[in-house]
Amino acid sequence: MKDKDKTKEQLVKELKEIRQRIVELEKSEVRYKRLEEELEFERRQLKSIFDGIDEIVYVADPETYEVLYINQPLRNSFGDVVGQKCFKAFQNLDAPCPFCTNDKIFGKNIGKTYIWEWQNMINKRWYRCIDRAIRWPDGRWIRYEMAIDITDSKRMSKELKERRMYLENIMKYLPDAVITQDAEGKVLEWNPEAERLFGYTSKEAIGKELDDLVASPDPDKFREATGITQQILAGKPIFPEEVVRYRKDGTPVDVVLSASPIISKGKVIGVVAVYRDIAESKRLERELKERRLYLESVMDSTPDAIVTTDNKHRIMEWNAGAERFFGYSRDEVIGKNLDNLITASNPDALKEATSLTKQILTEKRGVPPTETIRYHKDGTPVDVIVSGSPILLRNRLIGVIATYTDITERKREEKIRESIYRIAGAVITTKDINELFSFIHDIVKELMSAENCYIALYDSKTDFISFPYFIDKYDTTPQPKRAGKGLTEYVLRTKKPLLVTPKGVLRLRKEGKIEIIGATSVSYLGVPLMIENQVIGMIAVQSYVEGIKYTEEDKNILQYVSSQIGQAIRYKRAEEGLREQMSELQAFHRVTLGREGRIIELKHEVNKLLEKLGRKKQFKV
Repeated sequence: MKDKDKTKEQLVKELKEIRQRIVELEKSEVRYKRLEEELEFERRQLKSIFDGIDEIVYVADPETYEVLYINQPLRNSFGDVVGQKCFKAFQNLDAPCPFCTNDKIFGKNIGKTYIWEWQNMINKRWYRCIDRAIRWPDGRWIRYEMAIDITDSKRMSKELKERRMYLENIMKYLPDAVITQDAEGKVLEWNPEAERLFGYTSKEAIGKELDDLVASPDPDKFREATGITQQILAGKPIFPEEVVRYRKDGTPVDVVLSASPIISKGKVIGVVAVYRDIAESKRLERELKERRLYLESVMDSTPDAIVTTDNKHRIMEWNAGAERFFGYSRDEVIGKNLDNLITASNPDALKEATSLTKQILTEKRGVPPTETIRYHKDGTPVDVIVSGSPILLRNRLIGVIATYTDITERKREEKIRESIYRIAGAVITTKDINELFSFIHDIVKELMSAENCYIALYDSKTDFISFPYFIDKYDTTPQPKRAGKGLTEYVLRTKKPLLVTPKGVLRLRKEGKIEIIGATSVSYLGVPLMIENQVIGMIAVQSYVEGIKYTEEDKNILQYVSSQIGQAIRYKRAEEGLREQMSELQAFHRVTLGREGRIIELKHEVNKLLEKLGRKKQFKV
């Protein structure tokens, strides 16, 4: 009876648990539906946003060129082309567009935005296109493009340019405004340029007092103008003087006034006044000022260093890029000799720089892009590509413009690639693994500060760590040991690079992730050595000098070369293993020399090992 009651209690308990699970499942279903509704709401919001903008947007598969999505403005222009080939739908072509920008946003350019302009072949309108690779919900990379219609701005730009040229030609060929007056100051003659300048026809102007037509309505300024007229009528000429006069519509005009009395028999009978319109020169003056500001802005915004000098090679202009490259402010360098400034008194660099300068100054020919070294204010070398051109005015050399492009990053990448090739080659050139370790250390020292460096190897089967290479200012080489909780084990365990300072070490210890072993460095950088996603060891560098700290760039460099280091170590260890096997077989061969059958078998084995080592067969079988 007791067992029966107990069974009922268990059934009741199980029933309650089942009911509880049902309730939880119902709650999960409600949450799932709510999430679906939220996702659908967000999708509609996003669609509403894209459909509500004026710009056209589409998404296409870069492999098949299939249009996956278009927004409403694009649908209005081209119809519903989803599922069609983008080159057919948008350009009416039968093959991918020759100007397709997929290579600008995929492959090594994933994540980059590419902006370009193109005229559509169907509607003949111009667009500024903004292209980028994005992730589609199914995980693949697809092409996203937003196109802004710039047809009107293109047309307006062309019209403005044509109008500007037209007005400039008119201003260039028309003569000055010439006006004559009688002894009372009334207009007698009014030439076509005066009509143009002041807006009155000759019929409207003749017989009127000149000052009433063109002087300022302001009382004080009007008295100034009439005072000049009275001075001329009194027989005193007015030499070129810049004044402001007013057109018929009341707008002011800047002019240079020259006027002389017309004297007959010692009596002033009239005045001839010449007005030279300087509105254009004023405009040009403003434009030149604006253009100078524009050019200064362009020079300062370009990543390159741009320097101009006079014909004595003294610095005239020094842009922000030059300040950034060489460390000198503009005020520090103006008037100084360019070559002396940025060669840091290095005789070879100065000789090379003056040779290039001489080519420009004496031969009046440019210097093609030349890879060289110049020097920062603090004396550090800067890898640059320099090019220079003479500045000529009427075939007379008045200066030099020099451009310096910083190639430090490119040089760094070249050095890294070269290091990888050298590490790969060291597998063959080094006699044993110890020499390989030393070679790897030398390579790392070329890439960063690495006086203290060690390589640890990890055996996952035994969970043991060995330190076949260990160079350190304070610590001695550790003995092989079972993996513990040091920084080395942390890198091996996480399979991730570790860049850490003493503060970071204390934090890791506080979190219980490591134990502090050995001397504490100012900066520690460790990177795992991986082979096919398996950690075989790690390489670490550390600094005990306060002024030497590793950076994220150092971490990226060491991580980049670590894969080749791991491969080199694996191949070298395999090579040494094969050598050991071959030695054993050869020894066994000598011991069993009288056993012919076994000898033949051993010869086969030895020949196989020799082939693996890339050597010639030793035995004929």
